[in-house]
Parts: sequence; structure tokens; C-alpha cells
Amino acid sequence: MVFFTSEIGIKDLGYAGNKPNQWDGVPQDVLDQYGMKYDERTLAESVKFD
Repeated sequence: MVFFTSEIGIKDLGYAGNKPNQWDGVPQDVLDQYGMKYDERTLAESVKFD
């Protein structure tokens, strides 16, 4: 168990850690499948990026 918490163990796992990214929201086909949609406020604050 200690191996995977050591530096060499982390490298062996290929763990890259948390990395920032851009979330584009739930895909439109999934929203359609469940009859859901984003309201304008959610789109403006959480999903759309400049």
C-alpha cells in the first residue's frame, strides 16, 4: 500500500493529478434524452466560456 503513495508509485500509476479544464456542460443529446435544458442564467454563469 505504501508503494502507491510514494513518488515512484505515483509515476507507476501514471497519475497526472487534478488539472484545470473547461467543462462544456452536459451534451445536448443527453439533455434531449431526459427532456432537460439549461436556463440562461446557468449557461451564462457555469457553462459558457469566453
